[in-house]
Amino acid sequence: MRAERFDERTAQNVATASTSVPPPVARDEIVCQSATATPRPYSRLEGHGPPTSHARQQRALRQGCEHRRVAEFVVRPARAGDARAMAELMATVAEERDGIASEPPVDIEERAAFFARSADGSVIAAAHGQIVGLLHVHVSRFGFGELAMLVDRDWRGRGVGSALVQAAIDYARGQGLHKLCLEVFAHNAAAIALYRKFDFAEEGRRRQQYRRASGELWDSIVMGLAL
Repeated sequence: MRAERFDERTAQNVATASTSVPPPVARDEIVCQSATATPRPYSRLEGHGPPTSHARQQRALRQGCEHRRVAEFVVRPARAGDARAMAELMATVAEERDGIASEPPVDIEERAAFFARSADGSVIAAAHGQIVGLLHVHVSRFGFGELAMLVDRDWRGRGVGSALVQAAIDYARGQGLHKLCLEVFAHNAAAIALYRKFDFAEEGRRRQQYRRASGELWDSIVMGLAL
C-alpha cells in the first residue's frame, strides 16, 4: 500500500477508529463471520447496455469482496458518503506515528475530499456501524495498481487485512492490471508478513527514505505482485 504516501493516495495497516458510517447497501456487501466459507462473487450490476467504466470498477470491487469469514465484519465498495469516516480513520492511524508516512495533524477536510474523489477504487470493512478498515487501489495508466490500506487497531489479526488485500487482488484482475505494488516501512513486520502471504515479493529497499517529525530517517520496502 504505498502506505507511506497517504498524503497523496496512501496509508497502511493500522488504526483505532470510532467513526460512524452510513448503513451499507445490502447487495454490495459481504458479511464475514467465521473460520471458512465458499467464495461467492457478486452478480453483475443492474442496468442495460455496455457497462460504464464506473460500473466495471464497482463490479470488480464487488467481485473482490467475496465471503471470507473470520470475525464478523462487512466488506463493500466505498461510497462518497464514507469519505469523512475514512479520513478520521486515517487521522487515528497517523496518531500512532508508526505505520504510515502521515503524522499529525491530519487535515480531515482535505483527506475527506480526497477519499470522496477516489471512492471508485476503494473498499471498506465495517463492523457495528463503524469503519474498521479501508483499502484503495490507485490505477496507473501504465497498467499497474498501487495499494494503500488501513486497519483499525482492535481489528488487526482478525482477518480484515486479508479480506481487503484479497479484494484488491480480485479488483485489479477485474480491471485488467498486470501488477500490484506497495511500499511499507521496513520495521512493519506484521504488514510485510500479510503481503507475503498473498505472494507479494520484496523488490527493493529505500534506505533512509522517510524523514519523521522526530528527525529519524526510516527505510521502506517496495513489494510487488505480478497478476
